[in-house]
Amino acid sequence: MAASTQIRLVSRPVGEPADSDFETAVVELAGLGDGDVLLRTVYLSLDPAG
Repeated sequence: MAASTQIRLVSRPVGEPADSDFETAVVELAGLGDGDVLLRTVYLSLDPAG
């Protein structure tokens, strides 16, 4: 079984984001079924919109 490392937003930042606004969790992924695809994200860009 594979695992996924997730960075989760636990509270919406007010002003500059702080480490306390996020948490890291490792979760086990269920096995793939027929027609499922497992992808690996290599690069991710999050840009402010607003």
